[in-house]
Amino acid sequence: ELTFDIFNHTLLDNGEIVKLRTKEIDFLLLLLKNKNRYITYSEIERYVWFDSSMSKDALKTLVKNIKTKIPKELILNLSGTGYKIDL
Repeated sequence: ELTFDIFNHTLLDNGEIVKLRTKEIDFLLLLLKNKNRYITYSEIERYVWFDSSMSKDALKTLVKNIKTKIPKELILNLSGTGYKIDL
């Protein structure tokens, strides 16, 4: 069972804490707070990379890393638009 504690910013898999990097937490929070729509690349850049610019490779790497920690089918990509979490 996979749960994300929004208040403590922790991901739990069967009660065990899954280690996440800061940008992974920020990305998941953004998706969860907007779970009914696709988040655009520019929104992701503003929220997750607020202090720097985001490259497409950096975003792809971030998503790839998260998909190793949660079921990969939970994060959907709409090419040219952005990402959405499928809950």
